[in-house]
Amino acid sequence: MAAVSLSTIRSRFGTAIGAIAGMTESRNPFGRFGYNPNSVAHLRFACGVMSCNRIDADRQREAQGVFVTTTMGVRFAYRLRPKDQITSYDESFDQAQSVIQAITNRTSAVYANIQIFFDDLGHEITDSGEYMVFTVRFLIYHYLPLI
Repeated sequence: MAAVSLSTIRSRFGTAIGAIAGMTESRNPFGRFGYNPNSVAHLRFACGVMSCNRIDADRQREAQGVFVTTTMGVRFAYRLRPKDQITSYDESFDQAQSVIQAITNRTSAVYANIQIFFDDLGHEITDSGEYMVFTVRFLIYHYLPLI
């Protein structure tokens, strides 16, 4: 397995999720997600590295890289319609499932030299009650380049 940089993985995630109908990548980075105006927040997403840790049992070789587990996060917003919030609530979880499917669909464009596993799904409703904001986490095993 060849080494893959964190920026390459983030870019692959962005491309895969951007291919889902209606979803567009936020201009703000993952850690600043949510600073979009409400008029454009629906189905906006951001991908980012949440953590990257070496795996203890592996040797770190310059030519091969270091074997790591990376947690990649995807955040997206889904608008709750004021007059049909329960239906919107259910639809938002369907959208979350679409994100999981887009990443766990083992295409070579996303999976080249990495292994991805769905890890966790969390959500919250904004204070205004207008949006559900989801955070989907994935565990990735890969070699991180050292040179």
